[in-house]
Amino acid sequence: FRVLKKERKKLFAIFYVMVPLTFVFSSFAIYLPIYLRNQGYDFFTIALFSIVNVLPAFFVMPFGNFADKNGRMPVFLVGVLLLTVGLLFFYFSSMILSLLICALIIGTGLALLSPTANSLVGDLAKVGEKGVMSGVTETAKDLGQMIGPVLGGLVVELYDFPTLVLALSSIPVLILLLALAFGR
Repeated sequence: FRVLKKERKKLFAIFYVMVPLTFVFSSFAIYLPIYLRNQGYDFFTIALFSIVNVLPAFFVMPFGNFADKNGRMPVFLVGVLLLTVGLLFFYFSSMILSLLICALIIGTGLALLSPTANSLVGDLAKVGEKGVMSGVTETAKDLGQMIGPVLGGLVVELYDFPTLVLALSSIPVLILLLALAFGR
């Protein structure tokens, strides 16, 4: 617990990056199938969206390796840009092909961000702190996954899914700004 008291700035950096990151994913992933069904898409098409959205997860390890060799912040920035652009294009798209492409872009952005964010957290930890920082990271991810569906559902209930997607598109930029501010 001494690490928790002593390293508050690092803990804020972890929470300000990991909670919103998993919040975006959980909000989008939970309500996407419901939205598509309400738009009249069949279950096969909805399954196709799920596959396309998760497909980039197979590239998490190569993306992490690429970030190790070429710098974490540039890869993190590309992930933020892809996630933001994918969400914004999704908001403005209506045709099935463009929506599928957006889902692929969103998934790719998340696949770039996930290992890079974890590595950035690892970079913050000193010798003897990695276990505590990993625990804090997983707690932050769990928190984002818990509040994403609740707050996302509230937005969908009060407005609609496209409004949620538009709101989610601002979060990756916020994550980047917070990572830059607190991650030093």
